[in-house]
Amino acid sequence: MHITFYGAVGGVTGSKHLITIGDKNILLECGMHQGHWKEAYEKNKALPFDARTIDAVVLSHAHIDHSGLLPVLVKNGFTGPIYTRHATAKLLAPLWYDAASIQKEDYEHYSALAQTDPTIDVATPLFDEDDVRATLRLLVPQHRETPFRVAGVADVTFYNAGHILGSAQVHLKANDREIAFTGDLGSRHRKILNDPQHIPHADIFITEATYGGRLHKRQAQTRDDLATIITDTYSRKGRVIIPSFALERTQELLYDLHKLYNEKKVPRLPVFVDSPLATDFTKIFTQHLDDFDEETHDFFIAKGQNPFSFKRLIHTTSTRESKKLNHYSKPCIVIAGSGMCEAGRIKHHLRH
Repeated sequence: MHITFYGAVGGVTGSKHLITIGDKNILLECGMHQGHWKEAYEKNKALPFDARTIDAVVLSHAHIDHSGLLPVLVKNGFTGPIYTRHATAKLLAPLWYDAASIQKEDYEHYSALAQTDPTIDVATPLFDEDDVRATLRLLVPQHRETPFRVAGVADVTFYNAGHILGSAQVHLKANDREIAFTGDLGSRHRKILNDPQHIPHADIFITEATYGGRLHKRQAQTRDDLATIITDTYSRKGRVIIPSFALERTQELLYDLHKLYNEKKVPRLPVFVDSPLATDFTKIFTQHLDDFDEETHDFFIAKGQNPFSFKRLIHTTSTRESKKLNHYSKPCIVIAGSGMCEAGRIKHHLRH
């Protein structure tokens, strides 16, 4: 058995870990490097191995820094199975199609500008919608805590990671050696999702430590901080603008707002989710109630309530609806992407 690390080494994105067992190659993750676009593009445009030599992929979760180059892997000749959990398989389709659309739009925009300014860099799309469709056909969803055979040489079991919907830790056993790969781990007692599970045993332990040395606020404190901001802004007849990642962060915000409204801790302002991608992800969340923790079941589901839906919540879909929000003068809450304020609708809301 031989392990080669091709990503998330000396950095925090682009996860790719290759396990070679005899003449078989099993790839854990095939993530996209993220950061400054030019530097990231240079790292993403060429894979560090021959895609045709990979026999199977095991994917822990949907985030783009773990899954984003799978369409590139397929584009370059990979034809094997991609094993992941059912919820992850559903999240990947809107995520990859959105990434393909953004790349196409950027290419067309900067190509037009480059006709009059040759100093402008134009990045060729890494993959398109045809590559996404081909990759989705290779997904083989698996259940948690149920072993399955990979490439004829390894037995793999998924355990809950508590990071995002569908996230899994990977336990791989081959030739009497056991490998545990955490993927990205969530903290215990997080809102919405079940806690990470314990993996029973491992000879080799692979983990990534983006927040390894950092203490996070307690969730109750974060919710109280949000309530203070909303109440203060409402008293000044202002608007709360929240940049948010479409996957997981938006759903956590909706969960918190629903809870604050039910507890009457904040004025019931209209909430606009101005992100079609976040809306798609939220629908997928409601299809996987088995991933939700006991608190979510007790507080919402047992009462017949959708954790992510409440009165005065409005999902905008079209560009026209988004632009109308810029002229909405009453107090409200607007949740929009991108989470880092680098692109997307949030920039327009902040400017207005």
